[in-house]
Amino acid sequence: MGDINKSKEEFIKELQELRLKYDSLSALMNAEKGFHLSNQNEYFIKEDILVTEEINNPFGKLFENIDEVFWIRTDDKMIYVSPAFEKIWGYSSQALYENPKIFTDSIHPEDKLFVLNIFETKYFQEKTLFDYEYRVIKEDKKIRWINAKSLPVFDNNGKVIKRVGIIKDITEIKLTEEALSKSEERNRLLTDVTIEGILIHKNAVSIDLNQSLARIFGYEKEELLNKDFMELIHEDDKFIVRENIDNEITQPYQIRAIKKSGEIFFAEIESKNFNYKDEKWRVSAIRDVTDRRKAEQELIRAKTRAEESDRLKSAFLANLSHEIRTPMNGILGFAELLKELNLTGDEQEKYIEVILKSGNRMLNIINDIVDISKIDSGIVDVKIEDVDINKQLEYVYTFFKPVAEEKEIELSFKTVLQNKKAVIKTDKEKLIAILSNLVKNAVKYTDKGSIDFGYAAKENFIEFFVKDTGIGIPKDRQKAIFERFVQADILDRMAKQGAGLGLSITKSYVGMLGGEIRVESEEGKGSVFYFTIPYNTNQPKEKINGKHLSLKKGIPAKKLKLLIVEDDETSDLLINIKLAKYCGEILHTNNGKNAVNICQSNPDIDLVMMDIKMPVMDGYEATRQIRKFNRDVIIIAQTAHGLTGDKEKAIEAGCNDHISKPIKNGNLTEIINKFFTG
Repeated sequence: MGDINKSKEEFIKELQELRLKYDSLSALMNAEKGFHLSNQNEYFIKEDILVTEEINNPFGKLFENIDEVFWIRTDDKMIYVSPAFEKIWGYSSQALYENPKIFTDSIHPEDKLFVLNIFETKYFQEKTLFDYEYRVIKEDKKIRWINAKSLPVFDNNGKVIKRVGIIKDITEIKLTEEALSKSEERNRLLTDVTIEGILIHKNAVSIDLNQSLARIFGYEKEELLNKDFMELIHEDDKFIVRENIDNEITQPYQIRAIKKSGEIFFAEIESKNFNYKDEKWRVSAIRDVTDRRKAEQELIRAKTRAEESDRLKSAFLANLSHEIRTPMNGILGFAELLKELNLTGDEQEKYIEVILKSGNRMLNIINDIVDISKIDSGIVDVKIEDVDINKQLEYVYTFFKPVAEEKEIELSFKTVLQNKKAVIKTDKEKLIAILSNLVKNAVKYTDKGSIDFGYAAKENFIEFFVKDTGIGIPKDRQKAIFERFVQADILDRMAKQGAGLGLSITKSYVGMLGGEIRVESEEGKGSVFYFTIPYNTNQPKEKINGKHLSLKKGIPAKKLKLLIVEDDETSDLLINIKLAKYCGEILHTNNGKNAVNICQSNPDIDLVMMDIKMPVMDGYEATRQIRKFNRDVIIIAQTAHGLTGDKEKAIEAGCNDHISKPIKNGNLTEIINKFFTG
């Protein structure tokens, strides 16, 4: 048996040599003296030139020295068999003469039916050449493959009276063919199961391919054989493929290809030339890299987004540092100037005004940061209540009118709904924040002209607008401006005061209210911001939290007894100074536990200014403890958190109201008027 590790070419050469040897031997059967081809294309041997064992056989010496078995037989008797029979079967020629059944009994069981059918029904009836292969079992039980050829022998009347034949042991050939077949099958299997497509082609015309390639392109394999693969390449990429074929490029490259369905996909091709039968062929590995390409592009986009985010955050931090340091410079600088002697009243008033403006500017920055943090943390609640949108627009107009007048900008607003139709169900604070942010931006980026804002009533929603004649926004920036920190990324010639968070907060709030926001703008001509909220006029049920007295302006009928619960000395001092004129006695403590004890010892306390975050016991728990023995004292919660829900938590704990730090005079005056005048 041949070595199964031999190359395909070696196997083929071996087979060819074996076949050549066998064919040359078979040619003896066509010797001029012995075989003739009739007009009916039938092989035959005349009886008078056939020599039996009793005659001096002119072929005898030849057949005794060859590896093939030469035999002559009649219908019921083996007349002659050459010595090579023993080499193949393991039995002697004499044994076969004595027992002709050895010939048939040795046939492999799986081949016996086929061979006996020839022997019994055709062998002496048909005047044809028989050429067939089958297996025999030797005397030692080993299996051998043989090839048997036989010709009929006719008498003078044309009757078949004998047959003569040659038997060749082709076991080695069969085993070699089987090994080669398995090797080819194994190679084909490996080729077909590989994920990538394999194409063998000559100048782009396919010669062979594997199943994977057919699967990639969506065809049956037979449909792609002998096909010009340039037809499956995108028109714009054909020149790339042609150039790579002509230049015998071996490096991988990517092109767009077309599936049977018409779908375009990205393919990677890696090829190499080889010579076969004096022809130059090319083998190409083709891979569908559409998913990989998409993943790579997504990684590039993610990298770009990350780099952009880092760049914007860096710009934001730089801008934030500037935004905090600038008002701090005003606060600290002018506070220091106030310490100088011989200041006139006008100078003092001017310095104080600068300090107040700087403080408000810093507070706006901090509020934006707190708001964006709350949005990111998902702790922003939507509080739905009755809101008169006409009053909210009027409030925004009143708030921004002084700033607009200072810049000599015409500010106006427009309302279209009257009375109860203008009352909708939404979150009042967020609506005010949205309108304020948009109008504030309009004022910031408008140096001359006008700002107009208002709304239009649609069937299911209210569409608000803020229109200005400012610097406008470039087309390529109109989506980006709603991303956080993006204001810091605008060119210095456009950058204004602020951290670049306002529009991001605004967009988030609009989404929370169930609406959408968009912008229309042209550079140098101005912008119009539109946002929508649902037009819901369902009236919520009246809800009363805590014990609130009617607000009556004036001075309390008596001097109040005040308890300030505050662990920050500066805040304690500020409240003390601002409420001193309303109080006859002021008590102080820095934690909730002491506050409970002081209230137990002083049941006549009128007002408690309760800080929420304190050591030992916080303000919520202290309030709950006080309410167990005193239901009448007014407790006002104060917090620097500024988080949505702080007021509700304070009321639930038992506070009468809530104010956020920094505490302004107006807030404290409102508290006094609300609970102690009358």
